[in-house]
Amino acid sequence: MREADQWCGIVILYHEETDFSMADSVGQGIEEEGIPYRLRAWAESAVTAYSLAHEPGLGVAVEIDCGVVKVYCRQLKESSPLFVLRQGSQRDLRIIGHNAARIVKGRPFLALAE
Repeated sequence: MREADQWCGIVILYHEETDFSMADSVGQGIEEEGIPYRLRAWAESAVTAYSLAHEPGLGVAVEIDCGVVKVYCRQLKESSPLFVLRQGSQRDLRIIGHNAARIVKGRPFLALAE
């Protein structure tokens, strides 16, 4: 059985050397919405957040690459992530986490800081 078949939640894919604190902040936002999440360090492999969003489960995954956060859901194309955040504050990262969870819950999204 694959990991995705045994566990249901949002996966946050991040580069271990550079993006852990960002991934942690996004995870805090997801957790505050009551949705389980898992951090997964991204090695050079074929796994992407887009492909994780299409595995069995909640249908949402987050990718953090070189400081850019993208939220994917299975209903959208890979070239069209639902949210893209560049250079966000800690507050913005938590809001992205909230919004990733709110996709699953079907709740309105929170606005990012101006």
